[in-house]
Amino acid sequence: MAARPAAPLRNLSAFRIQAASPGLAVLQVNSPGLDEPGILQVAVGDSIPGLGNILSIAQRGIGWEVRTDRGVIR
Repeated sequence: MAARPAAPLRNLSAFRIQAASPGLAVLQVNSPGLDEPGILQVAVGDSIPGLGNILSIAQRGIGWEVRTDRGVIR
């Protein structure tokens, strides 16, 4: 059976990077179903529901980028 092509990367707008360092990030989750924003700490290699696997956390210019199986958080 042939492997499915990877889904295109997209911006995951429900998540915002609050703080980051190489390989580690703190994300704010702004979901319409939540009364208050949630905070989530992630590291490279973590598997997070709704995000998939965390592939990389790196500085891009003056900001940070968290790349996952399902898209990019900036």
